[in-house]
Amino acid sequence: MPDSESRGQVVETIFRKCAKDGMVGQMVLRQLREMQMEEVYENLMGKSFWGDVDLRDLPQEWTCNVIEGKRMRRKQFRR
Repeated sequence: MPDSESRGQVVETIFRKCAKDGMVGQMVLRQLREMQMEEVYENLMGKSFWGDVDLRDLPQEWTCNVIEGKRMRRKQFRR
Protein backbone atom coordinates (compact mmCIF):
# COMPACT_ATOMS: atom_id res chain seq x y z
CA MET A 1 0.00 0.00 0.00
CA PRO A 2 1.60 3.33 -1.01
CA ASP A 3 2.14 6.12 1.53
CA SER A 4 -1.09 8.02 1.96
CA GLU A 5 -3.40 9.40 4.58
CA SER A 6 -5.57 6.29 4.40
CA ARG A 7 -2.53 4.05 4.94
CA GLY A 8 -1.69 6.00 8.07
CA GLN A 9 -5.26 5.65 9.30
CA VAL A 10 -5.19 1.88 8.74
CA VAL A 11 -1.89 1.58 10.62
CA GLU A 12 -3.24 3.66 13.51
CA THR A 13 -6.46 1.64 13.69
CA ILE A 14 -4.62 -1.69 13.76
CA PHE A 15 -2.10 -0.47 16.34
CA ARG A 16 -4.82 0.91 18.61
CA LYS A 17 -6.68 -2.43 18.38
CA CYS A 18 -3.49 -4.30 19.34
CA ALA A 19 -2.89 -1.90 22.25
CA LYS A 20 -6.50 -2.25 23.43
CA ASP A 21 -6.19 -6.04 23.32
CA GLY A 22 -2.83 -5.97 25.15
CA MET A 23 -1.04 -7.45 22.15
CA VAL A 24 1.71 -4.93 21.39
CA GLY A 25 4.81 -7.12 21.28
CA GLN A 26 8.11 -7.09 19.42
CA MET A 27 6.43 -8.16 16.18
CA VAL A 28 3.98 -5.24 16.27
CA LEU A 29 6.77 -2.79 17.09
CA ARG A 30 8.96 -4.20 14.29
CA GLN A 31 6.12 -4.01 11.74
CA LEU A 32 5.23 -0.47 12.81
CA ARG A 33 8.84 0.65 12.35
CA GLU A 34 9.13 -1.16 8.99
CA MET A 35 6.17 0.83 7.67
CA GLN A 36 8.59 3.80 7.59
CA MET A 37 5.86 6.22 8.65
CA GLU A 38 7.84 8.34 11.10
CA GLU A 39 5.03 10.76 12.00
CA VAL A 40 2.48 7.98 12.62
CA TYR A 41 5.02 6.01 14.71
CA GLU A 42 5.86 9.00 16.89
CA ASN A 43 2.19 9.89 17.30
CA LEU A 44 1.28 6.35 18.43
CA MET A 45 4.35 5.59 20.52
CA GLY A 46 5.02 9.03 21.97
CA LYS A 47 8.70 8.38 21.28
CA SER A 48 11.17 9.21 18.54
CA PHE A 49 11.14 6.95 15.49
CA TRP A 50 14.94 6.83 15.72
CA GLY A 51 15.15 5.78 19.37
CA ASP A 52 14.98 2.27 20.80
CA VAL A 53 11.75 1.14 22.44
CA ASP A 54 11.68 -1.65 24.97
CA LEU A 55 8.43 -3.42 25.84
CA ARG A 56 9.03 -2.45 29.47
CA ASP A 57 8.85 1.23 28.39
CA LEU A 58 5.27 0.80 27.13
CA PRO A 59 2.11 0.92 29.21
CA GLN A 60 1.54 -2.52 30.77
CA GLU A 61 -1.99 -2.69 29.40
CA TRP A 62 -0.55 -2.56 25.83
CA THR A 63 1.59 -5.67 26.41
CA CYS A 64 -0.30 -7.69 29.05
CA ASN A 65 -1.36 -10.51 26.69
CA VAL A 66 1.88 -10.85 24.73
CA ILE A 67 3.75 -14.14 24.87
CA GLU A 68 7.12 -13.73 23.17
CA GLY A 69 9.02 -16.64 21.66
CA LYS A 70 8.04 -20.16 20.58
CA ARG A 71 9.15 -21.74 23.84
CA MET A 72 6.90 -19.46 25.89
CA ARG A 73 3.90 -20.06 23.59
CA ARG A 74 4.31 -23.85 23.85
CA LYS A 75 4.58 -23.59 27.62
CA GLN A 76 1.36 -21.58 27.83
CA PHE A 77 -0.66 -24.03 25.73
CA ARG A 78 0.48 -27.05 27.80
CA ARG A 79 -1.33 -25.79 30.90
